[in-house]
Amino acid sequence: MDDIKVDSINIQLPLKAEQVRHVLLKKQYTSSAASHHGIWIPLLTQEYDEAIPHAACSARNLIDCAGREVKGLGLESDTKFDPYSKVDGLEAAWKVLTLPELLEDNTYSIPVKFIKKVRQFFDDFAARQTRRARIEETVPRTDTNGKLFPENDRNLLIKELQELDLNFSKLLHQQDRMSRDEFIHKVTRLEEILMDFILPKNNIDNLDLLDQLIKKFEQP
Repeated sequence: MDDIKVDSINIQLPLKAEQVRHVLLKKQYTSSAASHHGIWIPLLTQEYDEAIPHAACSARNLIDCAGREVKGLGLESDTKFDPYSKVDGLEAAWKVLTLPELLEDNTYSIPVKFIKKVRQFFDDFAARQTRRARIEETVPRTDTNGKLFPENDRNLLIKELQELDLNFSKLLHQQDRMSRDEFIHKVTRLEEILMDFILPKNNIDNLDLLDQLIKKFEQP
């Protein structure tokens, strides 16, 4: 899948998307802004079937970038459990292992050193940070005005964001299909959640911005 160079493409976004992009750039959340733009560029410039892998990938990146730039989380790769490298290590240790003859009770005597490697693998696996857990960290406990989210409301928001991420993942890996309108509806909902993270409600500056954008879209 070829990369799309978002900085070199100028497109007119839908009103809500234009507002989100403006705020992301104003707050200097550059990675989030690039990922957000990367959702809309293929949707507005390509056939839908062509666009969907690019747009879904960018939507997932936007969720991760929001965690890093808005919430200050580390890079996902810094906390990601890599099973392939772990299994490679176990395989190397297994290959040099010399098994003794089968004991009378049909068991082998395995060296403690190898047992410790196996135990470490499962300990690391249990302690890994799943993407769902990372998304849970991304959702703040307070809104942008410093008011605590009711715990039940926050849990519902976490669940919704995790489901959106799963939807985008299935589309990215071609494990699911949905109509263009349904996909845009999910992207718009992601934008709404994102704006709740970073844009204080009832802010007069934001109302002025919205007025400016409406006038821009009303121009012939």
